[in-house]
Amino acid sequence: SDYVYKGMELLSPGYIMFRLSYNMEYADVDFFDNIYLLDANEKKYYPVYDELFKINAGSIFVSGKGDAARVFFEE
Repeated sequence: SDYVYKGMELLSPGYIMFRLSYNMEYADVDFFDNIYLLDANEKKYYPVYDELFKINAGSIFVSGKGDAARVFFEE
């Protein structure tokens, strides 16, 4: 399937967030993006389902490591 790569952001060492849009009609609207958190150390990625997180314009960071890691965002 087609997608639009919308960028990535380094959250903290070892964690990267990236955005993809799979709907070409809404590619310019962040709400419809698919967001993934990549854990470079564990070589795993996790989809982000939280709708507020998708439209947040504040800072985002990761605290902790492995299974204890948590993603925080400030509006």
